[in-house]
Amino acid sequence: MRIWPALLLVGLLSAGCSSGSDAPATTPPASGGGTACSTVEVPAHEGVDVEAVGLDCAAAGDVVRGAEGLGRAAYEVDGFTCTPSPAPDGDTFYDCLGEGDQRVTFRYGTA
Repeated sequence: MRIWPALLLVGLLSAGCSSGSDAPATTPPASGGGTACSTVEVPAHEGVDVEAVGLDCAAAGDVVRGAEGLGRAAYEVDGFTCTPSPAPDGDTFYDCLGEGDQRVTFRYGTA
């Protein structure tokens, strides 16, 4: 009885169905029904698809501007901790958590 061809096939199929993924994210982190804010201009960059939960758009803009000059690094500003993840076209998604239910999400890239 030849079992090895069947085992090889099962191994190859399961390798292609791995739960982990090295592909960049293609959608921003969900913030959960916040307020859509306008684009935030930062020198040579911009924050787009800005969404604020638990704070107004002016305060959210300050959080977005905190990403200036940091590359794609995590950062802290005004009580928010901002975590980056890859976005298409070399941009970065940021998910920024503040106190309580405060949250700012946005896509950051070259203007």
